[in-house]
Amino acid sequence: MKISRLIVAAAAIVFVLPAHPARPAVTDPVISLYFFPGVRDNGGGAGTGVATSIHCVNFSGATEKLQYVVFNFDSSIKANLNLNIGQDQTRTASTHDTVLYAEDLILNTGVVNQGSAIVGATSVDIVCTAQVLDAAAATPNGIDLHGLRFNAVPSTAE
Repeated sequence: MKISRLIVAAAAIVFVLPAHPARPAVTDPVISLYFFPGVRDNGGGAGTGVATSIHCVNFSGATEKLQYVVFNFDSSIKANLNLNIGQDQTRTASTHDTVLYAEDLILNTGVVNQGSAIVGATSVDIVCTAQVLDAAAATPNGIDLHGLRFNAVPSTAE
């Protein structure tokens, strides 16, 4: 009798517990991933002037949420917007529309002088880069921004 109860209990546990741990998702809390100093936007219209673009790729295995917060030199917030990113997808956010990229999110910051950006996400399994560029150029013409990584992927170094 005891053995049959143990078998029933073990079977119940097997059917109730998931086969693998739950993956992070868009409903999880956002954590800071990157800090990019040197953000610039001259306030130009779409496809003109100087803009900053941020590219992120998701390798978490689930759809995640990205959060972009852009600050001006005086710490005033110029943008604070979210965007979902699917598994193995790359998303681009720019301070204003550029000719070079097909942006997924326009941050509409207006003028940003000596600014910075923080990129947050619901998973650490996301990698981002950023650059200041000529928004009117159809070929890459700009400056890479050196991002500081927070909350690295476990067992890695960036």
